[in-house]
Amino acid sequence: MGEKTFRLDESDGGSIIKLVISDIPHRHSGKIDLIFEGDEMILFKPEHKELILQGIKTQTRRTGKKRWKVGSIHQAKLNFKKGSKPFALLKIISVRQERLGDISEDDAKAEGYSSIQEYKEAFKRIYGFWEPDLMVWVVDFEVVQR
Repeated sequence: MGEKTFRLDESDGGSIIKLVISDIPHRHSGKIDLIFEGDEMILFKPEHKELILQGIKTQTRRTGKKRWKVGSIHQAKLNFKKGSKPFALLKIISVRQERLGDISEDDAKAEGYSSIQEYKEAFKRIYGFWEPDLMVWVVDFEVVQR
């Protein structure tokens, strides 16, 4: 049948989503699959998936280099496996850098935890350490597609 390309949030130069519709029936589900082209990816732990989908987790802290641009759309995934589909599309709302130890109670809640202490324990479990002076990227996001 053909292809249709959509641009999300054109005012910000948003990512492109291409919808491919085929004449060949899908042998597994009969549904049309979305193909996400050009979108970046953010990996999350399985424990965060439902919190993100429910709008409870709206922030993440990341180490390393800056890989996020305000207004961009990113695929939220649980792994890098070929063919794995995103569980959501996230729009980046803000990006800032701060010391890991400067997290506030409100930020801990936006990370999906009830307190700074609970967040700290989760960070240590995920990364294997807690270093308050470590500079991290704080990425605020919203779900634009589930």
